[in-house]
Order: sequence, then C-alpha cells, then structure tokens
Amino acid sequence: MDEFGLIQQYFKRQNIPNSKVILGVGDDAAILKVSEGQSLVACVDTMVSGVHFHPDVSPSSLGYKLAMVNLSDIAAMGATPVWATLCLTLPGIDEAWLESFSNGLFEALDKCNVQLVGGDTTKGPMTLSLQLGGEVVHDKALARHGATVGDDVWVSGSLGGAAYALDLLAKSTSIDTLQSGSRLRLERPEARVELGLALQGLASACIDVSDGLLADAGHLCASSKVAVDFELSALPLHPSLSELNSPDMALPYALAGGDDYELLFTAGSAQCGKIAELSGPLGIELTKIGSVLNGGVIRCLYNGADVSADHQHLRGFNHFSPH
Repeated sequence: MDEFGLIQQYFKRQNIPNSKVILGVGDDAAILKVSEGQSLVACVDTMVSGVHFHPDVSPSSLGYKLAMVNLSDIAAMGATPVWATLCLTLPGIDEAWLESFSNGLFEALDKCNVQLVGGDTTKGPMTLSLQLGGEVVHDKALARHGATVGDDVWVSGSLGGAAYALDLLAKSTSIDTLQSGSRLRLERPEARVELGLALQGLASACIDVSDGLLADAGHLCASSKVAVDFELSALPLHPSLSELNSPDMALPYALAGGDDYELLFTAGSAQCGKIAELSGPLGIELTKIGSVLNGGVIRCLYNGADVSADHQHLRGFNHFSPH
C-alpha cells in the first residue's frame, strides 16, 4: 500500500452532509465556506511519539485524543467545529494500526459532526497533526482577554486525573492496571464543546486547561491584565486522586498536571445562577473556584489562608522550559 492507497482506504469516507464543505478529501485542496454572519475559528495541535503519548496507548485512543484536544480549543472559543485536516508522519504503513487509529479519530469527529476534508502523509518518526476549523457568530467568541475585576472563576469537570495516570505510567505501572477512570482521562478526554457554546453571553473569558490550571490561568490573566485568587479547597479533584494520602499530594496534579481539557472561565457574579443551571442538562460538574482581582499575581488560598509559597514551583507543562 502506498500513500494514496492509505488515504483512500482509511481517511476518505462517504461524505456526510455538510453544507459548509464544498469539496473535501481527494483534491489538491479543500473548498470550504463560512456561513453568513459567522467568523472562522481555526486551531492546530501536534502529537509526537514519546512526548505526547505512551508507547502502549492503543491507536484508537490516540486518534480519539488527537481530535479531542483540538475540539477542546474550539470549545474554549465558544465555537462550533465544522471541518478538519490531518497530517500523518509514520515510520511505515501498518494497516492494523491505521484502521484502529482512523476509527478512533472518526469516532471523536463524528460526535461533533466534523468532516475530514484533507491533509498529508509522510514517512518519518511518528508525528500526528490535526487542524480544526469552526464557526462562531461575529463578536460572540469567547476569548482570554475579557475577565474583569470582581468576576467569579469557574472550571468544568474535574482536575488531575490524567496527570496522575501519566505519573503512574512514568513509574512503570502498566496501563492495563490503572484505574479505568484515570486511564480514560489520559487517553480519551472529552472536549466541552456544548459547554463552550452555552457560555456565550455568560462567560467573560475562557481558556481550556491543557498545560495545567496555574499555567493556563496565567495566560488568561496576562491577556485580561488581571490576577486571580484560587480557593484550593474548592478544586474538583479527579476521583482517582482519593487514593493519595493527603490533599498536599493530590493538589500538584490538579494545579500543574495538565491534559485535563476542561474549561476554565470567568463570569460576573450575576451569572452565577445561570451557569450553575447548565450543569444538569450538560451532565458536567461546574465549580466556582476563585475570583478575579486587580493586577498582582495568582494566589493560592486554602480555607482563606494564603499558601501560594507552597505552590510557586508548579509551572505546568512547557515544551521548551528549562528543567
């Protein structure tokens, strides 16, 4: 099988109805359109073998996660995902791997009615890149720069489960022995697309938690020119962290572990009731974990006491940070 057979066999499907895709997989480029009154939202993520995923991960889970990490970026913008392009660099053609990978990828994309419209394949060390395009009503996108002093700080879901699973794997724990919930958080995260859409008009700023709560909150604060106080006792910790002996052991996973793909967002206190009401219909826990302040730095409080000094070493993930 060559490059073109690979595309034809595993990544060119019968086109699903999509009025925004005029021409998809099979030409030199895709032809797309943006609906009237909408703005184009685009993002891209890359996953490299040995950096972003464990060698034991199943190809199906790998394809699923590649889609979901991009869908999470679209969710953080309050946008609707529409189309995707895929770039695969593979050491060789493994048909069983490709079938499993493509099944996982399309499982995730199909959840959000996203159509794969093109991409590229090359030979080399395994590197997987997915670009995603979506739409949002003009001037309705969520962004990082809208937080204002007095806003509440919220987070969806739970924190720390994926980082804990990754730590166990680094200590040579077989992936088959991990708690199923923790393993799913690492391998098969769920992008909060419906929540992002529901937060239009409610949230003042938003970011997805991919590199760690403190790191991503820092990005939001820098864009909005504000600071945040986090109440650590309010953090929704992943259930798998309950097996640790103390909160002091669990908190670093929640604060700096990353790979959660939850939404961290701010909103005026007047929106508290409306935001809380979203939890039931969406089936997502929404927790108020802090407040926005004027300038300064991010502070960590525990039952109101400032414990920032205990956590200042937690910086989150950065590919090029000095270790």
